[in-house]
Amino acid sequence: QREDVYSSSPFENLAVPVEAIDRIEVVRGPMSVIYGTGAFFGAINIITNQVDEKTKRNTLAVSYGSDSTLRLVARSAGKEGDFKYAFTGYFYDTAGMNEPFSKMVSDSAILPLLGVPENHTTEDRLEHSVKYFNFSGNFKGFHFDASYNEAYKEFSFLLPSPSVGTLKIRKSSRFGFGYEVDLSEKVKFDARFRYLHFRYSDDFDWLAPGLYAYEDDGSQSYKVELTMFY
Repeated sequence: QREDVYSSSPFENLAVPVEAIDRIEVVRGPMSVIYGTGAFFGAINIITNQVDEKTKRNTLAVSYGSDSTLRLVARSAGKEGDFKYAFTGYFYDTAGMNEPFSKMVSDSAILPLLGVPENHTTEDRLEHSVKYFNFSGNFKGFHFDASYNEAYKEFSFLLPSPSVGTLKIRKSSRFGFGYEVDLSEKVKFDARFRYLHFRYSDDFDWLAPGLYAYEDDGSQSYKVELTMFY
């Protein structure tokens, strides 16, 4: 999940719905050899798309709550002969909390100096929307995985937003395929190829409507991994 721009793991990238999770492993200690330089204290391994005879084939979950929060999950997984598959689609959208900016400062008289009237609230300035799609397949040792994650999240950073809200956008695409085979009872071979494309942008809404600061960057990486287990 780590991106290469700031060598960080933004939570906006971790949009995997709980319905797609089979189990979570917390591995303590240095794991950089397996997971990269960001895992020198340990790793949290979220395991998804493990398909067996007990796997539920179809799941649909819908919820709606306060702050116009909508959550929708659709999942289909199963096994047909030697072919195993899992598809997950996830959508989340919320208007965010609506609270007065005067509650967030010690003296509300300072708000007009920052371009915000004293009676302004966070309404429509903390919106958050996420889209996530994933497909995995396995056939006689050949495995394939593709996912796309898109997150739009408004936030307050240093200064309150006078108009539409400060917005960060995170988009990531992942693609991988490989082949795994047991050469004997004690030896297993695994070959994998992976591609990651990450894009982010920050659109700051500060001091006055129409005055913006914008930052945009991205990265892409490739990985080929050949592993033999004994």
